[in-house]
Amino acid sequence: MPIQKGSIAIMCDVERMFHQFHVIKEHQDYLRFLWWDKGDLNSKPSVYRMRVHLFGAASSPGCCNFGLKHLAAQGREKFSKETIQFIQRGFYVDDGLASVTSTAEAIQLVEESRALCKTGNLRLHKFVSNSKEVLAAIPEAEQAQAKDQDMALGETHIERALGVQWCIEADEFQSESDLPKLAALKIPRSYSKNIDIARYELHNFSDASLNGYGACSYLRAISKEGQITCSLVMGKARVTPTKQTTIPRLELSSAVTSVRNADVIKRELEIGESSRVLLD
Repeated sequence: MPIQKGSIAIMCDVERMFHQFHVIKEHQDYLRFLWWDKGDLNSKPSVYRMRVHLFGAASSPGCCNFGLKHLAAQGREKFSKETIQFIQRGFYVDDGLASVTSTAEAIQLVEESRALCKTGNLRLHKFVSNSKEVLAAIPEAEQAQAKDQDMALGETHIERALGVQWCIEADEFQSESDLPKLAALKIPRSYSKNIDIARYELHNFSDASLNGYGACSYLRAISKEGQITCSLVMGKARVTPTKQTTIPRLELSSAVTSVRNADVIKRELEIGESSRVLLD
């Protein structure tokens, strides 16, 4: 959701993230493995210990993300609040996602994030953005491959943002599916594209029947000029329990789902504006 809030989106990657964080000596025995020296399968295997976190270990994502957050905390005095917040909350393992409202903000966020990560010998690279101005401010070696060429030629360039296809040129999300109509569905990435937001309103709707109940939440963005855009942010549906339940109870269950959705949205999008829950 955070990548959909602003009109300019940024995506990046931490290079070889797991191997950049060392395992303390007391814990290296937990990462032992056997290896045949010189590839001789007839020889006695030697015991080795990993000194860095490895790909495939269940502990690696948590340990490395803790290290990334700790690095951000150490830079509070030198870098802006927005940069610290991006490093601490904008990463899913090694993938960083953020959106801002202006080109200047985006460029500053990229430059400061790279500088902050460099203090911990981490390299942010594979940068992607829907803004040509932002890409022009990033060294070509730090960009995702063939980005400038695709955008300059007007070709459709598709990136993956946490499992969802992101068409950079059109700035839309789409799904890869064997179902023709679903594959043709395109969703605008930004909730408030190209407008200067004055405030947000969150409207949550819920309803229930004997077969099931559900809730959906819409974000209403109001610009300083009075322009309004509405976007579906989240929706959930549940099948009615097999045990016989009354309609009033199901209506209350849908309302609870709606309130929980609203709490998640306000936390993730960091909006403290009014939130309304409506049910019939």
